[in-house]
Amino acid sequence: MLKRWHDLHENVYMKKYFLILAVLVESRFAFSQMQCQKLFQHNAKQSNVVYDEIVDLHKFETHRTLSEYLIRMQTRIDYSSPTIRLSADLNQLKSSDYIVDFGSGEGVALKGLFETHTDSLALAIERNVDRKIDFLRRKGKDVNEDDRSQALKDDLDQKLLTSSKDPQSYDEIKNYLSRPISDKANTLGITYKINNLLQNQNSKFSIKSGRLYEDIPLTELPRYKLGLSYYGVFSYTKRLSLALFKSLYTLEQGGRLYIYGASPKMTDKSNLESTIQKNQAELNGKAHGIDLKYWLSRVKGIKVYSHVNVIDVLVIERTDESLQVPVLDWVMQIGQSTTPPTYLFVETGRFHSLDDLK
Repeated sequence: MLKRWHDLHENVYMKKYFLILAVLVESRFAFSQMQCQKLFQHNAKQSNVVYDEIVDLHKFETHRTLSEYLIRMQTRIDYSSPTIRLSADLNQLKSSDYIVDFGSGEGVALKGLFETHTDSLALAIERNVDRKIDFLRRKGKDVNEDDRSQALKDDLDQKLLTSSKDPQSYDEIKNYLSRPISDKANTLGITYKINNLLQNQNSKFSIKSGRLYEDIPLTELPRYKLGLSYYGVFSYTKRLSLALFKSLYTLEQGGRLYIYGASPKMTDKSNLESTIQKNQAELNGKAHGIDLKYWLSRVKGIKVYSHVNVIDVLVIERTDESLQVPVLDWVMQIGQSTTPPTYLFVETGRFHSLDDLK
């Protein structure tokens, strides 16, 4: 905190930041949610200066650990497809393969891929416990050592990354993390802004920042075998079909893209007016439209896996069929307070082509 305060003193926009920070003292939590939404409500071509100011001020989560990814993206997949496990896909990667994180933040999860199993687990547990303690303090609770011990005991990471809970996943994760760095897959993180650059950690770790994913030229993106989006690009973009088309075009045949926390709604032109009216009538209630899980059935060249009752996690596998992705236009944000926002899109009747990626 002291370091950030000092940095703000050195900033040429010191007066502007001080004024905003004064407001934050009174409404930190509510303001952080509002700013998180504002970041992605701006037109994609808006100036970087505006994006920079908003990203600096909101409290967007940018330090998610590897184990958080594994917990959320692995435990909610349909158990009728036992081979669809993030840990299994990770363990099968070759040293020449690529992992792309579509919303890597500070790159903590990717960094975890280059640590030992013990170090990665310790980092994850400490991070999760600190988050829980911070939550209790923001609720006005006095936190003591007993509270911390209980949080540590209840931590989800221990339940997943210990052999007693899930021996198969444990072995797969441990086997991958125990490889020498030269035998691990290459990694690429996509993030709009990064504060603590980890670029020089090793030659297999890279970050692209300063641009939205949709604006990064295809020539700068690798073919990848495993994709991860934890409240990432697909949760916030207003150019959803373009982002999907680009990510699926660069996904290798047989490769998989794991998406967590994306809740857009889709409709067609014939139902657009009635869908808008329904959503306007329930601004803070139910969102109307087709879920991403079901809309993806209209995309050719992929196979989709998900839990039968839970749509938080989608796994998209690239097949050998030619890729065909319908073009979606952004219509509106449904409701005012959800984070990530729930957007409504309408099908245009057209399909994306390679010209859209230039």
